[in-house]
Amino acid sequence: MYECRCPNDGKKLAHMGRPPLSQLTYEPRCECGRRVRGKVKVEAASGRIIGRARCPCGRVITRVLGYLVAIKCRRCKSVIWF
Repeated sequence: MYECRCPNDGKKLAHMGRPPLSQLTYEPRCECGRRVRGKVKVEAASGRIIGRARCPCGRVITRVLGYLVAIKCRRCKSVIWF
């Protein structure tokens, strides 16, 4: 479990099952058998976190890794995207 904390006072706001955006990686296995390192991008309009990898054989592997969560601190009213 990962903790989401307020950046101002360090108060714990939530426990999350997925790692924060800075720690997300995407390394799928292609159909040809190779491990490929991909990029993690955020679609702001839909709030989805997308992993996309391009294999040297030409295949593109795309997968939804999770969804953005907005948590608002009650004290300072700052919004944290996790």
